[in-house]
Amino acid sequence: MADDTMAASGFEYGELLSVVDRARQAVGCDEAGLIHVRGAWSMPAAHTSEVAGALDRAQCDVGEGPSLDAIRQLQAMSVADVSDLTWWPVFRRTALDGGVKSCLAVPLTVGSDVVGALGFYSREANALAGSEELALHIADKAGAAMTGESPASRRD
Repeated sequence: MADDTMAASGFEYGELLSVVDRARQAVGCDEAGLIHVRGAWSMPAAHTSEVAGALDRAQCDVGEGPSLDAIRQLQAMSVADVSDLTWWPVFRRTALDGGVKSCLAVPLTVGSDVVGALGFYSREANALAGSEELALHIADKAGAAMTGESPASRRD
């Protein structure tokens, strides 16, 4: 399913998975996923594990969660301890069931368009604290890699 969606957008699943996995490694988290948006719909596009895929599907199914809020608000959304969440109940339950204790989501842009979000997931609470700037920088580089542009030219 992700293959068809992203192929329609001009990206191959393997290429997206490589971008997501490199982002995961750079941030230093356990799992990562990419949610793709087009217009009013969103769909998981690539994920490094079934846990990340389940988290991204849960967000898309109910229309709420850190990645979707990162897209809507165009800013990083960080959750230091998922067990403390009082909002996003489906995301909270899915994360805890999958052993995820903290997360960070950042919007992903291609050119001037927001095309999705990168979600980073950790099995440790507070593991992603202070990683927002790094994650935003990585998302900028990921968007540039997807378009062949340099990050600096995308900001102009």
